[in-house]
Amino acid sequence: DDVVPFLDAIRAASGIPILYVSHDLAEIARLAQRIVVLNQGRAVASGPIEDVLSDPAVVPFVGLRDAGAVLAGRIVGRADDGLTKLETPAGALWVPDVAGAPGSVARVRIPAQDVILSLHEPQNMSALNVLSVTVEQISSTGTGVMVGLKAGEARVLARITERSAKAMGLSSGDAIYAIVKTTAISSELS
Repeated sequence: DDVVPFLDAIRAASGIPILYVSHDLAEIARLAQRIVVLNQGRAVASGPIEDVLSDPAVVPFVGLRDAGAVLAGRIVGRADDGLTKLETPAGALWVPDVAGAPGSVARVRIPAQDVILSLHEPQNMSALNVLSVTVEQISSTGTGVMVGLKAGEARVLARITERSAKAMGLSSGDAIYAIVKTTAISSELS
């Protein structure tokens, strides 16, 4: 807990590339701009962290509970209730308080298991974040399905049951909605 903020500050201030090896996805999501996923000594995926972590094909290597998306956005404002509004490539998101001045960049993490899908635009609910998305890919996880979504210029993952995917009749190219509770978004990455 003491070392990661120090490494983050060095990375931000120096601009010098740092090679950081970790099994802790929260640390990786906080520090990395690019990621290489290794399995038994072989690279199975690499690229910008936003692309790699939101790829359903990477889920078997990072684990179901750690699967999710990392989004970078600009802070556009703060509400009196402690929430911060970010403008991301996926759309506007309300997130738990993020440090930084308006206009500065912050990153957030959205766990796939905390994304709810809807065929119709939801209304009158407690979740503040509703993204218009397109289904790109549906992959079986053995215990359910991982749905790869395109949200604006970003990618998001949703982990749902196979029963739900079948009941919704989901297929690639479908225009649907992704719902994310503000409290499910990790803003400790900024």
